[in-house]
Amino acid sequence: MTRVLETIEWFDPREQLPDADAVVLVRAPAKDEPVWLGWYDGVYWFCVDGSEYEEGTVTGWAAIPSGEPDSDSAPARRAP
Repeated sequence: MTRVLETIEWFDPREQLPDADAVVLVRAPAKDEPVWLGWYDGVYWFCVDGSEYEEGTVTGWAAIPSGEPDSDSAPARRAP
């Protein structure tokens, strides 16, 4: 099995927001699951189950790692 390393870059939602309705990793430390899938609809943050995050709960977001690269993408760095 080949291991692929990917770097996750976290963004502060006060400085940068994801594209509206794009599913991303959401960091909300006060929640039971501090990192989970969710999206920003341009006004509010939502958890992947459709529930709305309270204002100020989301402290970061990141693109979902792509996984194993396909032949059309840039090569990922292989783990030693």
